[in-house]
Amino acid sequence: MPPHGQSIRRSRLSSKSFFALVALFTAMLPLRTVNAQETAFPQIARVRYEAKDLKTSGNFMNWIDRNRIWHDLGQRLYPAVRYVEIRQVTPSTGSPPIMMVEGRPSELFHAEFYHAAGIVRFKVTNMTLIFTNVPP
Repeated sequence: MPPHGQSIRRSRLSSKSFFALVALFTAMLPLRTVNAQETAFPQIARVRYEAKDLKTSGNFMNWIDRNRIWHDLGQRLYPAVRYVEIRQVTPSTGSPPIMMVEGRPSELFHAEFYHAAGIVRFKVTNMTLIFTNVPP
């Protein structure tokens, strides 16, 4: 009966040789080449959030340049919103994205729209993601 250390050493050698054989086998496989495809423009990304509770509605804050628009700040100026839908359109290669943000306040029957070119940051609270066509 070999000592305990020798049996461990043999099992390590066998696992090392197994991994070496697997690495050698995968290195010998032929590689396939994949051609890159042109990206189709315009690209349109849509995201829609809806309030978790329709009575209290959700909070939505977006930053456009250095200005901050915060819904649920006050009932008259910027009331809480029932839903927010964000559309981002990239018209061509190298062009800045065009953002269209639509939000419907809970007390009003019409939606409010914001349009901006470039990057627009936003924060959504008390809302759930309902729809998106953006891949994960």
